[in-house]
Order: sequence, then C-alpha cells, then structure tokens
Amino acid sequence: MIKGVSKQIIEIAQTENPFFERAVFFVRREYIGGDEKKLTGEAWRLLSSAKRPPNAQFKNRKRVLFLRGMVALSYPVLAAVVYLIARG
Repeated sequence: MIKGVSKQIIEIAQTENPFFERAVFFVRREYIGGDEKKLTGEAWRLLSSAKRPPNAQFKNRKRVLFLRGMVALSYPVLAAVVYLIARG
C-alpha cells in the first residue's frame, strides 16, 4: 500500500536481472526534484547489486541437506583410506 500523494517513484521495467521483472524505488522527500540522472544511476547501481531472492537460494531443501550429509560422511571415509594406505 502506498500512502501519500507527493511521492516520486523511479520504476525500472526492464531490469536485465533473471530474478526480477520490475523494480520500483521511492525517492526520499529531500531528494525529490534532484538530479534525475543521479537518482536513476543510483537505482541501477542498487539493482545491479541485487542477488536472487532468499527463497530461490535453497529451493530444494532436501537436496542441500543430502549434500551436507555426504560431505560430512566423506571425511571419516577419507581418514580411513589414508590410515589403510599408511599402514599398508
């Protein structure tokens, strides 16, 4: 919900970001009427540094847990192999 009538908004419709279709920035009151190029440049800078949404980072939680388990189990196996080679 947007409150107020005197809001300046910068909207970027083509974000060139695979995760975000559109970005909307609300300009603070003290910068309304400021340098438009500077505001747009700052909006693009923030947008280009945006990462994927948090829920997309671990879409398949079971897969992540499985991989962590495999890594955790590989250490004792590796230690046993090194022990057997050194003993042999």
